[in-house]
Amino acid sequence: MKPFKKEYETKIDTVNATYKSISIQLVFLNYYDTEKGKQVITLFKIYTDDNRIITKSGIKTGDNKFDIVRKLDGSFLNLSSHTEKGKPYSTLVLQDATAGTMMTFYFKDNLLYAIALEYQDEGC
Repeated sequence: MKPFKKEYETKIDTVNATYKSISIQLVFLNYYDTEKGKQVITLFKIYTDDNRIITKSGIKTGDNKFDIVRKLDGSFLNLSSHTEKGKPYSTLVLQDATAGTMMTFYFKDNLLYAIALEYQDEGC
């Protein structure tokens, strides 16, 4: 991989992989760390729309958005609506600020279709 020309340039690289027959996407941040004086690549997100993935609390694809909100009541949640190529979808983000992690649930027509786990590094 070529070194960065700009110190503040950040690139996102996505790798499609299969783990135990489950399709996943691994998203990497590729940036220049000024403190370390070198280029750094870190795993930022794991994404899947495979219907065999179930969270510890039993959330799985096909679940209704409002049932999930009720199930996670008392947690820090952020619900947002989006459009991509003119098609609406929404996300529900469950954040653990102490651990620096987020679980994002993706919905179409209020039904869960994908889940992502993200690590939020303070330096990025």
